Amino acid sequence: MFKYDENALLSIFGEKIIYKDKQITANVEIGEYDGKGSGFVSGLADKAQIWVRVKDIPNPMPKDIVYIHNKKWYVDHISNSDDQMHCIEIVSSVRTIRP
Repeated sequence: MFKYDENALLSIFGEKIIYKDKQITANVEIGEYDGKGSGFVSGLADKAQIWVRVKDIPNPMPKDIVYIHNKKWYVDHISNSDDQMHCIEIVSSVRTIRP
């Protein structure tokens, strides 16, 4: 199995964020999401993916608050985890569009 050093990864690609009032280093990828809604509404949101160390955030939960460059984000879900890192999907500026 391929092993990696999460400290090396974050030292190159990491930036400081605030996760539940705790400053940590994370790998951050910010984008925009134009997803399908419930069928009655469609949604638009700013979406990002963050990679954090398990030792920094052992139990991430939906609706946890994250600040990146003073912008407030909310945890949507955890998309991947191993014994070293969590990949967490976060959203901000959620807007709905009614048909």
